[in-house]
Amino acid sequence: MNKLDRILETLRNELESGHYRIGDNFPSQYDLALRFDVNPKTANKAVSLLAAEGLLERQRRGQGTRVRAVHTLNRKSAIVFLGPLSTEYSVQALNGIQARAMKENIFTIYSTPMPQDLPEVLDKLENSGIRGIITTGYGKIQGRDIPIVHMDPPFVSSRCSCVTGENYQGGRDIVKAFLDRGHRDIISVFCDTVSAKRKQGVIDALKDAGIPDAESRICSTLNYGIYETRLALKKLQKRFPRYTAVIAGTDLIALDVFRLLPELAPEKAGRIGLAGFGNLSGVNDLIAMATVDQHPFQMGVAAAEMLFRLSDDKSRKSETEYIPMEVIRADNIPIIRNR
Repeated sequence: MNKLDRILETLRNELESGHYRIGDNFPSQYDLALRFDVNPKTANKAVSLLAAEGLLERQRRGQGTRVRAVHTLNRKSAIVFLGPLSTEYSVQALNGIQARAMKENIFTIYSTPMPQDLPEVLDKLENSGIRGIITTGYGKIQGRDIPIVHMDPPFVSSRCSCVTGENYQGGRDIVKAFLDRGHRDIISVFCDTVSAKRKQGVIDALKDAGIPDAESRICSTLNYGIYETRLALKKLQKRFPRYTAVIAGTDLIALDVFRLLPELAPEKAGRIGLAGFGNLSGVNDLIAMATVDQHPFQMGVAAAEMLFRLSDDKSRKSETEYIPMEVIRADNIPIIRNR
């Protein structure tokens, strides 16, 4: 940080803390030059920049400069959320980010650039003076001189700061909910963009229960969509035609399974156990199914708090925080006795 930046930081903090009252005369460039031991030209430049930000107002020659207003926001008064808002889950996460940010008088800016435009957007944000970035859905972002928190990424890396759910335990817990109700012939449909740990939790829980061909009971799609889910479900039905339950990697995939069952397995529609991840009201209000609540609002709060820690201490190393998940609506799973 050069001399000008240090002067600006000190004066902004004083203005924002109420050290100067609105309408007061601000110290002259000569007083500031003496205080900070710099050339009057450097002090004058600092005053001009603060005036450009709306903190000060230059008056006519000879009348000096007066305090125009005091920021109600912090110096770095915005964070940016980069990610899609295509589901209720991401909207809840953004609500959590905004709620926590506003406690610090910080605004949240939302943007969803196209993947090919992301490098240019990051370049602009890096030089914009924002507090930092919370991102989801764009994969791993590294090598930037600005704090970045990855929220609910499909990866966990010691080189990136991440806030994510306890996906592995969530996978194990939803399998246990089915086992407790007598289900053993379980199949599962996932998408490759979903956390691999969530899928591994399901596999390990099936193995621990002594269920044969645990890994073969999961079919992963390359992308979301009812067409991909149809192919996966048809493949699983050929292998395990007597299945009594479907665990989906997300509530949206579970919704696709629900829609496909009358077509692909009408004898099972409305009779088998079904579960997803996400606790999306738009899905759970339509279907009697179990789900794993990932607590996206709390995840957004945690992501904002992590970002503040990183921005306050740039030497802070990357960190990962796990948000607990919980199985809810398990009473929607039918009970199997003496099958």
